[in-house]
Amino acid sequence: LQGSETIVHISIADVASVVPLGSELEQEAIQRTMTLYRKRIDPMFPFLLSQNLLSLKEGQPRLTLTVSIYLSQHFKIQTVEIQKTYLVNEKQLTYAQADEILNSPQHPYFQMLTRSLELAHHLSEKRCQQGAFVFYDLVKGLFTDEEGRVRSLLAEEKHASHQIIQELMLLANESVALYLVERNRTALYRNHVARPMAPGRKEMLEQFNLALATPHLLESFKERFQLWIPKAHYATTFQGHHALSLPAYIHFTSPIRRVADFINHRIVHSVLSEQLCPYSLEQLNLVAEYI
Repeated sequence: LQGSETIVHISIADVASVVPLGSELEQEAIQRTMTLYRKRIDPMFPFLLSQNLLSLKEGQPRLTLTVSIYLSQHFKIQTVEIQKTYLVNEKQLTYAQADEILNSPQHPYFQMLTRSLELAHHLSEKRCQQGAFVFYDLVKGLFTDEEGRVRSLLAEEKHASHQIIQELMLLANESVALYLVERNRTALYRNHVARPMAPGRKEMLEQFNLALATPHLLESFKERFQLWIPKAHYATTFQGHHALSLPAYIHFTSPIRRVADFINHRIVHSVLSEQLCPYSLEQLNLVAEYI
């Protein structure tokens, strides 16, 4: 924090620096599209690569991309910078461990996590004010995902620190989308568009808030919401994200387990090196449709 300005640095594994462009690894990742979590984990990238060389494990040096986000006193994005970085993760925490630290003022990470949680609350409130579908309640065990769907928190997510991850993920993705839009870059944007028959945002939000306050109405609202707004999709142009109430949104924070994020990392690399996009428009359209 600097005066009334907040600066957030979010570092993400730099997978694009390790996986060669056009390689069999990349082609296989595109075919798989994502890591699947079933009875066993079916990784997008080979397990030895994804877990041993890419994942930001505690105490291990890693190549990273760091997104630096400068927020105004009202927590609006002012400037976004992205740099190639190199770091050693000082500590890997579970949500339960992070919550213990949030209740331990003498802990060396207490101040950092406390500020992060305060920031998460401010970001959530800001999203609510700009008309996004936002809900997060640890007591009820419910929250809204990025597509505005009301979901139950999993047992391991029922911690205050989960909201830190949720909000900083959304902030990073929004920031990178703005970064690419400002530079007129084609990428795999994540669009969430209401159908023509859908009611206006104000009416939808009124029904959303009523359903949250009246539990027996929640299931019927979920069904209506899916009719009004289909699942989000990828495209090479940005068409807005209805649930988040954003003009542009992108997936960037999970390049190890989601191929859209990986490809967007590769595109950001081309911006940083002042080169053309490594993929043709036709290639990106095909990947977007395939995903």
